Amino acid sequence: MTVDTLPSRPQASAAAVTLERLALRTTLNLRGDPADAGFLDAVKQATGLTLPTDANTWTEGGSRRAVWLGPDEWLVVAPDDTAEALEQAVRTARGGDPWLSVTNVSHNSTVFRLAGPAARMVLAKATPIDLHPRAFGANACAQTVLARTRALILLAEAQAPAFEVWVRNSFAQYTADWLEDAMLEYQSPP
Repeated sequence: MTVDTLPSRPQASAAAVTLERLALRTTLNLRGDPADAGFLDAVKQATGLTLPTDANTWTEGGSRRAVWLGPDEWLVVAPDDTAEALEQAVRTARGGDPWLSVTNVSHNSTVFRLAGPAARMVLAKATPIDLHPRAFGANACAQTVLARTRALILLAEAQAPAFEVWVRNSFAQYTADWLEDAMLEYQSPP
């Protein structure tokens, strides 16, 4: 199977964990000075989002999300096909800011949703980060390595739990195959 056919692949499932590929979304890489209250206010005005300033966290507002990537870097995630308007709104709200950087990276990544009681155990097979709920709880995210691939892991729902796994498109097929293999031990016998 090739990456081109990945969107139409059926949902992989097991008794304790499910895997699906999520639909495309607008994704903007945003950089600015979080110590500048004007920057934070302008982004909130333009996007409706409060940028997270605590490491490895994310915030949400309506259908949008802001994901912390570094002390001065975030991903702004919104519905697909809204990148141009959202980028323009941020630039307009913060006109003249020499530190502002807004880059459209939409469709650069494939996002998988791994959900169910065994989701943490599947991910723990291939990442060095501590996924225990005490360390990786609600609104947590981290850039890490997953099965030798650079990934962004985000806890989308703490109760289920449900994780989003973001990888570059060129690693989508490998990541899907790896996750499906890691899920095998959690499948119910026929």
